[in-house]
Amino acid sequence: MTNTLILNHPLARTTEAALRTLQNILMLVGAFFVLATAYVYIGKPDLTQLIGTVVPGLAHASEAEEITAEEPETTPGKMDTRLQAALEYSARRYRVSPQALTPIFKAAQENAQEHGLDPLLIISVIAVESSFNPLSESNMGAQGLMQVIPRYHKEKLPTDAGEAPLFDPVINVAVGSKVLKEYVRRHGSVTAGLLQFNGSLNDPSQSYAKKVLAVKERMESATRRGNTTA
Repeated sequence: MTNTLILNHPLARTTEAALRTLQNILMLVGAFFVLATAYVYIGKPDLTQLIGTVVPGLAHASEAEEITAEEPETTPGKMDTRLQAALEYSARRYRVSPQALTPIFKAAQENAQEHGLDPLLIISVIAVESSFNPLSESNMGAQGLMQVIPRYHKEKLPTDAGEAPLFDPVINVAVGSKVLKEYVRRHGSVTAGLLQFNGSLNDPSQSYAKKVLAVKERMESATRRGNTTA
């Protein structure tokens, strides 16, 4: 009896494999029959949909491939390596935590791209104006990171900005970047734009512009070295 069972197992496996093959062939024949019928009566059909009704899983596999192709892997909001090095340098020099600086640097990157400015120029203005203190306020009423005077730039503020919007780092950088771009375009150079931003356009020594550009040069030097010891 044991010998009979041993002899029958291979035969059973062979029979099962043959049945699976036959089933697959019949499914394919059925699929082609459905396609041919649909083509005759309703014109060119949606092949994936029709085959999916006969061979379940095929349509779903096709849909998954389409989703993968249409949604490439991205890293939105990622800071570029140049700005990351400048952030590390700034955290060390100005004694501010990298976590506090990250949204500021990301806002600078986004607004620089929007307005065609160098993000390190925006960061350098912030460093000179407020040393990265978002709650800084001057006796002239200039507020926040880039020391924007709200009464001069109300039209640049969001309509739902609230009571003191310029103390919000993201709003302040957005408004300050618009102002800086406006002045650079108006006067035709970064130096003149910086002087107008500071209200010292008639300063023959151009001290404010030189100060900002010197900070920018130190940050660029730090990014070239790729460390925070500048």
